[in-house]
Amino acid sequence: MNVELSLNILHNLIAQGVREFCLCPGGRNAPLVKALQLINDIRIYSFYDERAAAFFALGAIKRSARPVAVVTTSGTAVANLLPACVEAHYTYKPLLLLTADRPKSHRNSGSPQTIEQVGIFSHYVEKTYDISELSEVNITIHQQPVHVNVCFAEPLLNDLENVKSSDISANNDSFLVA
Repeated sequence: MNVELSLNILHNLIAQGVREFCLCPGGRNAPLVKALQLINDIRIYSFYDERAAAFFALGAIKRSARPVAVVTTSGTAVANLLPACVEAHYTYKPLLLLTADRPKSHRNSGSPQTIEQVGIFSHYVEKTYDISELSEVNITIHQQPVHVNVCFAEPLLNDLENVKSSDISANNDSFLVA
């Protein structure tokens, strides 16, 4: 179910012109990682550092004049996107911040490594989407940053959806490590 939700979100973004994804893999965003692996005709850049990924995405937007997505796991990884988000806001760049999150029911529960992700970018994003089910996928890209926060329930991946890093690079020849 989580991979299906991820695929739906990614196809929504691709239909609006997104062709490049800056991926910062982590545990919580495993469904997004798996979904990216299943899509052809996109470019995926892998990063260890979220700030670097977000600023790389800004450069890619300037180069291509297309929206670019940064995909992160949850928690403080999301906070690392703020500096690039501020720059994108003031330069009118369509930066998409695609963040994984715990289920909505875990908010304010004291779960480890959890922060309030919805609203973290304040007025520096044109819109924030907080998605936990297929019926909520109706994303519109603007000429300003947009935050798409995706709440994934456990288990993140079922047995048929398990991700292996060797599968990602072997099946998607546009997977680049930056």
